[in-house]
Amino acid sequence: TDSVPADTLPTLPVPLRVGLAFLPERSGAPIAGLEAARREEILQRIAGHFRSRSFIAEIVQVPDYYLGGVRGFDGLAGVQRLHHVAVMALLSYDQVSYQDDRGLAIGYLTILGAYVLKGTRQDVTTLIDMAIVDPATRSIVLRAGGTDTRRHNTAYVGSEVAARRSAADSFDAAAGQLIARFDVALTNLEADIRAGWRELSEPRQAEGAE
Repeated sequence: TDSVPADTLPTLPVPLRVGLAFLPERSGAPIAGLEAARREEILQRIAGHFRSRSFIAEIVQVPDYYLGGVRGFDGLAGVQRLHHVAVMALLSYDQVSYQDDRGLAIGYLTILGAYVLKGTRQDVTTLIDMAIVDPATRSIVLRAGGTDTRRHNTAYVGSEVAARRSAADSFDAAAGQLIARFDVALTNLEADIRAGWRELSEPRQAEGAE
């Protein structure tokens, strides 16, 4: 495959058709708290922000299995051609959980008296990242990310349920932060696109006036 010069700038046909997809999990097993339904919800939230922009023609949600065997920009270019999109918006995520059972106790006061149960401290850190890529020029057009870290204590007997809830809440919070930052980045991108159109149209108007 011919290499693309490093300083090549993307030329994007406006309005854009955008492919939107999660990158497949590295291990092949979904991370706890981000099952298929939740991934679909995040995709829909992001697609809604895309659709509100005048320079977006269509959002094409690409199933992640199309990216399963993809390697590098050449592979992405094949997915781009297959779905007839101008750019690919690719989401990736990671979540790390820490658990500490050493000497932690949680007290409960009820009408029957006080109880002290063995407890667990759960620390959860989540990252969601999105990059809009033009495979043809191997360029990143826009990038945004969201993170969330939360700590809580729970009774040992309910630690698994609490851990799943905390993981899900952390994904929601990280996705919300990503969307907020992505919205700002889209506003800046739209301003750049409008400025570019003005620069292109002004010389034409000047030529017509002569």
